[in-house]
Amino acid sequence: MANDSSVNDQIIDSVTSNWQATSSNAPASSISITDLVMAETISMGMHNAVNTQHSSQMTGAAAVTATCARIINGNKQPVINVNAEPNAPVSPLTQKELAVIIAQAQAEAQQAIEMLNASVDKAEKNVEKAKAALEQLAKDKNMEPQQEKSDQGKKDSES
Repeated sequence: MANDSSVNDQIIDSVTSNWQATSSNAPASSISITDLVMAETISMGMHNAVNTQHSSQMTGAAAVTATCARIINGNKQPVINVNAEPNAPVSPLTQKELAVIIAQAQAEAQQAIEMLNASVDKAEKNVEKAKAALEQLAKDKNMEPQQEKSDQGKKDSES
């Protein structure tokens, strides 16, 4: 009896080769998963920066529209008054009342502009962070093959 084992030698060889293939592929798989996670994170950051900028532009457009509507209407009433009767007469405003309304509208417009500038600054910072992260990722990717080549060169020279 040369083989005392109850398991077939082919099964043992198959399990051993599968284990070796799995364990040798683990580092490459983990690096590729890490790269995918990093790419997804950076893309989500860029998506958030674009959404922030878009929201800022929408807020600015709404502020400008509301200010223009107030100036054109010449009163403090909202552009659409759901409680107003149809065809109700509008009393004319004095020059002093118009000046006050215009001054208020200009103050609101200035606040909106300041808010938009703050949003733009925030969006620009997000873009800079994303660019820095992409550059770092590119540097890291460029460094890996060179390190592997230098490690192989050391192994070859030691042999």
